[in-house]
Amino acid sequence: MTCNFLSAADRKVRSATTTATREHAYCQSEYFRVRCGVGEVLVITHARYGRMRISRCVREHFGYVDCSVDVVEVLDRHCSGRRSCSIRVLDDNFNNVRPCHDDLKSYLEVRHHCLKGTINFVSTFTLLDSAEVQ
Repeated sequence: MTCNFLSAADRKVRSATTTATREHAYCQSEYFRVRCGVGEVLVITHARYGRMRISRCVREHFGYVDCSVDVVEVLDRHCSGRRSCSIRVLDDNFNNVRPCHDDLKSYLEVRHHCLKGTINFVSTFTLLDSAEVQ
């Protein structure tokens, strides 16, 4: 399969071939770590932070399950377009969002894959008049 990819950070992958999509859950204080092969870049396709379901990260319901927030933009900014990525699952790393009760620990659910291809960075700049900068 050949595709073009444009991330939220305006990174463009050209002539890319996808590999298998992987989905994993990472408990509070664990690390989301992924490394793609040589000539591949990482693409985050799904990321939620909270208490999505009873799992190895959430063992008791406590009335708070299915409370979460989409954090794909956060992971996309840190990981997409790179060959490797490592982020510790802490509230601080997800803009201190707490989609569930403050006393309960959240976890990260991520779906990602690697693309074979090259990356081109697209940037825009705004030039300020020297009188505006003080």
